[in-house]
Amino acid sequence: VFQLVCLEVEEDGGGRLGVVADVENAPANDVLVLDSGLLLPLVDACVLEIDLDGGTIRVAPGFADDE
Repeated sequence: VFQLVCLEVEEDGGGRLGVVADVENAPANDVLVLDSGLLLPLVDACVLEIDLDGGTIRVAPGFADDE
């Protein structure tokens, strides 16, 4: 989990969402906490790719939308 902190988060086909500031343990799954205040579930449906060498996480569209 410590390797995810400071990675850049990008939406697939979209733009930059922020940088991982923390990873919190939640009852159902872990959550990526971004410096932008956005919370993203650390599940396969959301996180498409983690590139530690490239310093990025690519997430599926729709998880960053305001509802």
